[in-house]
This record gives sequence, structure tokens and C-alpha cells, in this order.
Amino acid sequence: MLSRAIWLGLPVETRMKIATIFNMKKTTGTEVFGTRVVCDGYTEESFQVITIEKLQEVTGKKSTDFYELFNLLVNQINDEKIIDSVPSETSTEGATEEGAGVPSKPASVKRKTISRSKKTA
Repeated sequence: MLSRAIWLGLPVETRMKIATIFNMKKTTGTEVFGTRVVCDGYTEESFQVITIEKLQEVTGKKSTDFYELFNLLVNQINDEKIIDSVPSETSTEGATEEGAGVPSKPASVKRKTISRSKKTA
């Protein structure tokens, strides 16, 4: 099953897309420790709707390895190859745009690095 650390390691946009695809419900409020989000409202209880069978349906693959399928889904979303429709038994109700902060990331998640130039007077 998915852990909160893996979940929060994903970019906010990716988490929102996954929450929409699987009709995930928030089971708690957002929790912030200092400047770091430690919970965006989705918990292990929320993650129970992400099953191997649903991952197979969404990704189109027959693997039975949860993490292989989940990483494939993340890569498809990041590569914008995932279709906008959701599996027939789900809807977008309950998915929100809340959540921020990324304390860690799984190896398969790609991020863009933005360099900042220093102003000189």
C-alpha cells in the first residue's frame, strides 16, 4: 500500500490528478510542521482505493506489482500520457486542489529545477 511519505513526495499536481482518477477522499485536515506539510488530508485510509486492479485498468498494464504500476501511473501523468477520463466506477467528487510541500520524492518522479540568478547592484 502507498505510504504518506511517498504520497507527499509527489508534486501537488500529480497528487491532485491521482486523487481525481481514484476518487480519493480526504480523511483528515492538512497538517503543517514549521514550513513543511506533513499531511495534505489524504491518509493511508484514503490510499486504500488505489488497488492493483484499478492501477492495471488505468495504466493498461497487467503487472501485479503495486509499486511498479504506481510508478508507471506517476510517469504517465508526468509525461501527460494519461487520459483525462477516470475508470467507470469512479468520479471526481471529493478530489481537491489542496496540499503543498514535498518533503521527499520517489526515484521515478521527475522534477524541473529552476535556477535563480542573483541580482547585483
